[in-house]
Amino acid sequence: MTLLEQEALIVPGNTRIPPVIPEDPADEQVLACAIEAGADCIVSGDRHLLNLKVYAGIPILTAREFLDWLEKE
Repeated sequence: MTLLEQEALIVPGNTRIPPVIPEDPADEQVLACAIEAGADCIVSGDRHLLNLKVYAGIPILTAREFLDWLEKE
């Protein structure tokens, strides 16, 4: 929790995106937040998000893929 409190970026939530996940529109909030924050990647276990693989140039990774990605950085 301390790391999150120190490193988290709070965004206003003003970004809206066109519908891209009709099966689960609530997931689009994650995409909008990532865009607004300028995220390097999205880490998720959600299949709808993972099926996209990349959105707006932002890779969508599983936790394992994220750890592998970190090792390369």
